[in-house]
Amino acid sequence: MKRILLITCFFTLTISLFSKTKFSTECRNSPINLGILCAHFEEVIEHKGYYIKKGKVTYNDKKIKKADSKTFQDLGGKYAKDEKNVYFEGIKMESRDSKSFEVLNGYYTKDINNVYSLNERLEDGDPKSFVVLEDEFSKDANNVYFVERKIKNADPKSFEVLGNRFSKDKESVYYYEEKIAGADPGTIKIIDLYSAKDKNYTYKYDNKNRGMIKTKN
Repeated sequence: MKRILLITCFFTLTISLFSKTKFSTECRNSPINLGILCAHFEEVIEHKGYYIKKGKVTYNDKKIKKADSKTFQDLGGKYAKDEKNVYFEGIKMESRDSKSFEVLNGYYTKDINNVYSLNERLEDGDPKSFVVLEDEFSKDANNVYFVERKIKNADPKSFEVLGNRFSKDKESVYYYEEKIAGADPGTIKIIDLYSAKDKNYTYKYDNKNRGMIKTKN
C-alpha cells in the first residue's frame, strides 16, 4: 500500500511542477513523508533561470563555471553577464565584450564591436548607429535589416515600417525583406497581414507560390 501511495504521490508532484503553489500544497498534504523529494522539486521551481546562492551562479540549477557572482547581472531574455563574460542560457558566449554588451529586444543584442541577431553576428551591422524598429525590422547608418537578413538597396534615412511586415523607403515598398516590384511608396496602404494596395494595384502574398500577386485596381 505504501508503495502505491509513493507512486501516486510522485506522479502528482510531477504534474504539479507546472504550478508552484499547487506543488507545495501537494507536498505538505501528502499521506506519506516524501521529505527530501519534496524539497528537491521545490528547489527546481524556485531556482529556474539565473540564481546566485552562496557565491555560486546557476542557470536552471546547473552551475555556470567561473561565473563571477559579485559582478553577475541577469539581463533578461536568457542573457546575463559578469565582469568578463556574456552568457546565454547559462552558456558562455564567445567574442562578446561584456562591458558594452546589451540586450536590445528578443532578436537583437550588441556590444562595442558588433550587432547580433538571434546570436549570430549581423553582417555589416554598425553598433554605433544601430537602432531597433517595429516588426523585427532594424537599421543602422548604412543598411536596413529584417531580423538577420539585409534588405537589399533599402535606404536607411527614408525607411519606414508600415505594419504587418510591410515597409517602405523613398523608392520602394517591401514585404518582409523582399521588394514588391512596381509598388508605389507614395500611395501604398496596408490592407491586412498579407495585402496592400497603391493607386494602381493591389498586392497579395500567395503562400502557395511564396510571392506577391499583383492585380489592377
